[in-house]
Amino acid sequence: MVGDPRDLEARIETLLERLASHGDGAREDAEELVALLVELYGAGLARVVALLGDDAVRLTGDELVSALMVLHGVHPLDARERIAQTVERVRRSTGIDVEFAGVDDAGVARVRTEPAVGALVETALLEAAPEIARVVIEPLPVPVAFGPTRR
Repeated sequence: MVGDPRDLEARIETLLERLASHGDGAREDAEELVALLVELYGAGLARVVALLGDDAVRLTGDELVSALMVLHGVHPLDARERIAQTVERVRRSTGIDVEFAGVDDAGVARVRTEPAVGALVETALLEAAPEIARVVIEPLPVPVAFGPTRR
């Protein structure tokens, strides 16, 4: 069974640090090896996405696979679609009112939500679409109460 990605990342960093203590460019060699392996696996993932064609979208439902597709630039959905899906997932899983207002030409995503959860939403969006420049959290519009009028 494959380990937790965060644990694997930590283990890789630990090994790289140990190699750095050996001197003689051991860390640099190891980093190059890791980069080449990542490139190889990225090429394999790109091939899988290409072979699946339109069916590759089904893979995006898995958080790890989706993140790997983003990392390797082979995600079948563009940033706007990934952000919209993430906003919907946050809304469903937390009950927080979040509205996606769009991404401008400069790569700035605008989202309306409660300021108290802005950082949470921003982190989720940057993970889903790391190619965007930044996330702007705007306050939700205040609902206008319509009630009986006094005369």
